[in-house]
Amino acid sequence: MVARIIFLFGAIFAVIIGCDIIVHGAWTHYGEPIMLGDAPIPVGILAFIIAGLSVWLGIRKKTELAFKEEEYLICRRCKDTYASNTVPDRHCPKCNIELERLEGFYDRHPDLKDLDEK
Repeated sequence: MVARIIFLFGAIFAVIIGCDIIVHGAWTHYGEPIMLGDAPIPVGILAFIIAGLSVWLGIRKKTELAFKEEEYLICRRCKDTYASNTVPDRHCPKCNIELERLEGFYDRHPDLKDLDEK
């Protein structure tokens, strides 16, 4: 959902810039106009295309994956943690045992929590 909101704001921003460029023939940057000469309409249309692309990307379901939180794994033996995309076989490179999800690890293994605190 966050990704869709970000793309929607990007689209709104691109439409505002596109309208400003087409209407005024220039774009202001820190109060100074940047004159586009004979190109304000093509540049404004390009801004509208970017807005349309932002809306299209925001609607697509796959954009949620781009902002998905990374899953972390932990080894029961050596306590090393790994991002799930760095260990495709989900085994610890050092101990060669299966890794567990880090989230809730110490709730599932309270005896290991006590050892780490000492």
